[in-house]
Amino acid sequence: MKIKKIAFVTFVSMMVMLTSTSFARNDHKNIEAVFLYNLINYIFWPESKQPPHVFNICLVGNPYIENSFREIQKKAKERKQVLNVYNLTGDNLKSIEEKKCHILYFSQASLQKRSYNIDKFHKANTLTVSGADGFGNIGAVELALVDGKLKLVINIKKVKQAGLSVSSKLLRLSKVVDE
Repeated sequence: MKIKKIAFVTFVSMMVMLTSTSFARNDHKNIEAVFLYNLINYIFWPESKQPPHVFNICLVGNPYIENSFREIQKKAKERKQVLNVYNLTGDNLKSIEEKKCHILYFSQASLQKRSYNIDKFHKANTLTVSGADGFGNIGAVELALVDGKLKLVINIKKVKQAGLSVSSKLLRLSKVVDE
């Protein structure tokens, strides 16, 4: 009886792991969106940035991920937060300062097509984020794909340059670099 119970628990655990792994592969966009939204709970901006319940997430070259935020915006509203999502492409990049982006997310494709002065955005109290390989060396946060799972790489020097601070809880769960 005890062996059957252990076998059942092992089977259920394996099914949960397989399901979550396949979900991660199929729903990568939604997972990235959730990571971006959750960052607002663990990053602290200067009070002058905007009212504390309003957050602007700006996407550079990510039209596909914008749809993933629709459901998240509803959840934010339930929490009495306003979540504005802007898809910025081409000439719209000039409006980054106007949008007062809290988080500026670059797609890997947008970084390959065009070179950006990432440090310029850090001066505007903006958290720069990307899933591009090695972004943690030039930006504040990299969403690194490790063994099929998203892991955070936080460049603490870039976060400080942006005038931001990070919750110790998030730092414990992340790989921290200081370059």
